[in-house]
Amino acid sequence: MITPWSEHEKLSYEKELLGFYVSGHPLDAYVDLFAAKNYRSIASLGELDDRALFKIAGAIVEVERKFTRREGKPFAVVWLEDLTDMLEVVVWNEVYMKISDALVTGRVVEIKGTLDKRDDALRGTAQEIKTLAPEKTNGANERSINALQESAVLLQFSPATTGDELREVREILSSSPGRRPVWLLFDRANGNSLRLDAGMEFSRQPYARSRGKAVTLACDGEIVSA
Repeated sequence: MITPWSEHEKLSYEKELLGFYVSGHPLDAYVDLFAAKNYRSIASLGELDDRALFKIAGAIVEVERKFTRREGKPFAVVWLEDLTDMLEVVVWNEVYMKISDALVTGRVVEIKGTLDKRDDALRGTAQEIKTLAPEKTNGANERSINALQESAVLLQFSPATTGDELREVREILSSSPGRRPVWLLFDRANGNSLRLDAGMEFSRQPYARSRGKAVTLACDGEIVSA
């Protein structure tokens, strides 16, 4: 049984399984909102002075929840990613208690804070965090629906598939572009399967081969016509 996932869940699993996004990016739906609010890019924060104020926005890619040593108060360290770079941000207790439930991987937020440039590393301290809602839906859904209207290639992977094998498949797909859409089907240990649209940049020519091997032999996966 193939369990349907929300767009947020699908992108999160792409990042978890592949180490990169294939059907879109969590921030694709926020491009217009980011432009309207004129957020500073994370990559440009190095131009600011130590302790400078900043306002950025991005997707949370990691959260570490901790407690202060002296008083045992909860706080968090989050890593925020925009389309340019990533920043480590400390969320101390006063701010953390207001927003703790929203600090989850994949959530898109706005952060106002101060910059810490000590130790030759950029870090931020959050003064205020707000969750953001997209102004438009991610275009991956429309693309996926259109792709289903063509003859597709389905790559099926077992739970034992390794990251190196997945990277090899990515190289094979990108080296032989074509018009046939590609779907990735991941069998999971819990018995459910996850199906992902590999994106138009990975569409295939039929019968394409790489390194002298048919693509059907890569990654212990099966490829069938959908």
